Amino acid sequence: MSADDIHLYVVDNSMNLTFESELSYVDLLRPKENLGFAGGCNLGAKDALARSCKYLLFLNADIQINDDDIIQLADFLDEHVDYGAISPVLRESVGGQATYHKGGRNPLIHSQTRLVVEAPGTATPPPDYLPGTVLLIRDEAWKKNGPFDEQYFFSGEVADWFLRLAKTKWKFDIFP
Repeated sequence: MSADDIHLYVVDNSMNLTFESELSYVDLLRPKENLGFAGGCNLGAKDALARSCKYLLFLNADIQINDDDIIQLADFLDEHVDYGAISPVLRESVGGQATYHKGGRNPLIHSQTRLVVEAPGTATPPPDYLPGTVLLIRDEAWKKNGPFDEQYFFSGEVADWFLRLAKTKWKFDIFP
């Protein structure tokens, strides 16, 4: 995979985003109403799948990631055909202190769901779900598992999607 293989959809759920792009690989989708996180992701995924995209990459607007990182995630899925999704370790800095997030625990069982560590290589239990902040999903896994449940509107839809995925043949994990 290379950067030339990427097509970007920007979903403007606020309906007032000032956004212009002359790049041929960028499309702006503006729903008539705020669809919530799940609905916005589903709208972009629907268009991407109509273009026969191999992978769906979900990114929050405030994330910083470069092309090489995205390509590494896609290459991992290319090499591991039994994986339906992959996410990187996320680095968050608050007050100059960095923490690293390695997915989450089932919110039906755990009150503290985020797997947070002080160093990226620190071992954690396997995640029950991957963060929706940066998430690469194989098209076949998305089609088999279905879209995010829009009844959540914001929060819970990603964990729900992975709890459903765990019942299928597809594996998922934080990128090593």
